[in-house]
Amino acid sequence: MKTRFLLVLVCLLVSLSLLLTACGGGSTQPSPSTSAATTKTTAPPTSTAATPSTQTTTTAVTTTAVTTTTGANNSLIDILGLGENINSIKFDLSMTMTGQDPITMTIWQKQQKMREDVTVTGMTVSIIFDVPENTMYTYMPEQNMATKAALDISMLPDSPIQDTRSIMDYNPLVTGTETIDGKVCTVVEYNENNVGNIKMWIWEAKGLPLKMELTSGGEKTTIEYTNIDFSDIPDSIFELPDGVTIIG
Repeated sequence: MKTRFLLVLVCLLVSLSLLLTACGGGSTQPSPSTSAATTKTTAPPTSTAATPSTQTTTTAVTTTAVTTTTGANNSLIDILGLGENINSIKFDLSMTMTGQDPITMTIWQKQQKMREDVTVTGMTVSIIFDVPENTMYTYMPEQNMATKAALDISMLPDSPIQDTRSIMDYNPLVTGTETIDGKVCTVVEYNENNVGNIKMWIWEAKGLPLKMELTSGGEKTTIEYTNIDFSDIPDSIFELPDGVTIIG
């Protein structure tokens, strides 16, 4: 997973805060019953329609040292490649930044469909990314309203199940293994220019990150992935409800 995911996440949260404090204007139109595209490609996400997820709790319980040899790096390449075989995933994400309250969200990803449910200032907002249609919807259930905007592809968060091999571009150092809720993780550290030092716990059985720490300028941001579910996600998760007013 590229670190751009974390940076884009922060930008989205800032944008949501501004939207919730100054929302209004624009033209309106009735919502179509389906707003997200259903085209399936081989590219690369709280609703009662989603399949119940399997609970995981992020608690490191054991640490075992491993050697940082060429053999270890080859093994890491194999582990990272496992994520490319996952087509559908739902998970909870918790992000904690130095001096800030934790931010939590639920994310659904299925090929080119993605939805994020984010809680900001006590209000839950859904962001639906429609890649084939180049459209992004920000849905506010309490107002029964959604904004529509052209999708800036640079603002699309990287999927944790797509291109995880890119970590190897930064010459990661394998520092050991840790077990998180019974899931054995390879722990790696690397430095990314203009970003900072990154430490990542990669689930060896799936090739996915379970935890990530970014340290930059003396501040630390921690992301944890829990309640991971690989069940097939219904298309309705990526659709706006009927009757929603769309602005934009």
